Amino acid sequence: MNNVVSVYFSPTHTSRSVTQAFCDGTGLPVREYDRTLPAGREVPIDLPEDALVVLCAPVYGGHTVQLYMNELQKLHGQGQPAVIISVYGNRHYDRALQDLYHAAVQCGLRPFAWGTFIGEHSFTSEIQTGRPDADDLHAAEEFGRTAIASAEQAVMLEESEVPGRDVDYGMIGMHGQRLGHLTPNRPSPTEDCIQCGICAAVCPLGLIDPKDSRNIQESCMKCGACVKLCPHHAMRFPQEDFRIVQEDCISEFGSDIHLPEYFVKQ
Repeated sequence: MNNVVSVYFSPTHTSRSVTQAFCDGTGLPVREYDRTLPAGREVPIDLPEDALVVLCAPVYGGHTVQLYMNELQKLHGQGQPAVIISVYGNRHYDRALQDLYHAAVQCGLRPFAWGTFIGEHSFTSEIQTGRPDADDLHAAEEFGRTAIASAEQAVMLEESEVPGRDVDYGMIGMHGQRLGHLTPNRPSPTEDCIQCGICAAVCPLGLIDPKDSRNIQESCMKCGACVKLCPHHAMRFPQEDFRIVQEDCISEFGSDIHLPEYFVKQ
């Protein structure tokens, strides 16, 4: 291996932090492809034959976020070894790793290692505040060092070696029903908004008017980027249904303890 190609989706920068720490651990030059914003998704991805490919994305509703899955269909691998990483907001990753595994295989890559890491929940900063933290990122670096040591002779994972479980539709179904019927189906600025345009700049779907943050299209994916990255804390989801989902997440799994996990097939 002479370099690493990282392909990630990271609205609130949790997956980006994990990916970059992993790549640091490999000690190799990195070609980084951030597929979060519309402009980034227009950049063609070059996959050299001698590259280790890293695929990382957050978990939304028990699966890998669909926008990223659509991006992986553009990849054309030639059997390069690949690492798949899911970042989840403390509940569980359910089918997300398996989504990444199947996508990697379908686009011609050879997944031989997987990792799961925790990120601060996209709906609220009260769940796993500040994660991935220093310990998480240290684990990601260790994962990178372990993976690169086996990359040359990488043996592809069997489907049965990629962990997962049935999606918890008991909880997600309630959340999906409430979030799917938000009126309006978008965030809104508070009186503290100074129209700086940062929320528009970080929206993965380009829904926010950069000249008027009150003008937001109703196709929001609830990634939390505009809320969490606003330097003035002036964006929010004011709907009662959203508040109920936040409180349910905090009470149901907010205090659970999860640590990074990873596996490299030898």
